[in-house]
Amino acid sequence: MAILISVLAALLARGREPRLGESDERTDGAKTAPAKLALRDGLHVFRYPAYVLHSLALVFFYTAMSVQIWIPAFLHRGFGLTNQQASGFLAQALLYTLPAGIVGGWLSSLTLRRFRWGFPLFLSLTSIAAAAAFYLAYTAPDLRSAQIGIVAAIALFGFSAGTLTTLVVETVPAELRNSAAAFSVVLTSGIAGIVGPELVGVLSDAYTLSKGVLIAPAGYFIAGLIWAVLAAWQARANTTAH
Repeated sequence: MAILISVLAALLARGREPRLGESDERTDGAKTAPAKLALRDGLHVFRYPAYVLHSLALVFFYTAMSVQIWIPAFLHRGFGLTNQQASGFLAQALLYTLPAGIVGGWLSSLTLRRFRWGFPLFLSLTSIAAAAAFYLAYTAPDLRSAQIGIVAAIALFGFSAGTLTTLVVETVPAELRNSAAAFSVVLTSGIAGIVGPELVGVLSDAYTLSKGVLIAPAGYFIAGLIWAVLAAWQARANTTAH
């Protein structure tokens, strides 16, 4: 049902498809000649402060997101659900919050049309809200409150799904977009995706799992603060330019 809703929403919101290379045209209509880049030139993405800040926020965001694989264990140990019940709950929560990505992409595009700092501000607000929801869920005194908090948090960080990738290519010149996307994959899936679950395991062994999963709200909160800094910096730069 959630997939059907997502497909219908995408069809209803469908606009004109952009032409190949349209985003790389100059305002006078002339094509911008693609630059030939050497392999080492890809490192130039780190010369752009906005990309560096966004990448740093992504590391914390995806570290926090990777903690969700511990949710079934948290529900099992903390509230006595069977592994099957806890895993089933997480699967349903992820499934029925899928449309949040489409809604979030639409909402964030409204801000980007007018404000350069719209995307990082949107990411900041949704991440900090997700941090609050996860914190309440992981410190909840009863199962019902914990489940409501988990579903709300998954929906909130789901709002950011499309915006995360878009901001990667919006913070570097067109010729560096492939390199920027490649580095972001390494930082998120390659580093954060490994560090997050491992860190929870270490903290769980040293303290308890209920303490270890608090890595998630902490990660979302730090990511939100970094995106807030990026939004403020871009807003100030835009004001200075005018």
